[in-house]
Amino acid sequence: MSDPEKEEQIKRLAENNAEFRRLYQEHQTLAFQIDDLSKRRNLSDAQHEELRRLKKEKLVAKDAMGRMLFEDELQHQRH
Repeated sequence: MSDPEKEEQIKRLAENNAEFRRLYQEHQTLAFQIDDLSKRRNLSDAQHEELRRLKKEKLVAKDAMGRMLFEDELQHQRH
């Protein structure tokens, strides 16, 4: 699937699937938080731990969206 096709699939799922939309928004929020925290210098131990936690949560959201995208592709190939 090409990038424009993948972008269209993501847009369609975000519009039509509440769980995908929630995961997408969560992923975007986590990416912003990670970027913000990563720009800081001399992070404390607690901030390093928070950064690790945020990255794990972002990965979980990305994996869940990936599964949903894959399942969507399979459904559309069958039709």
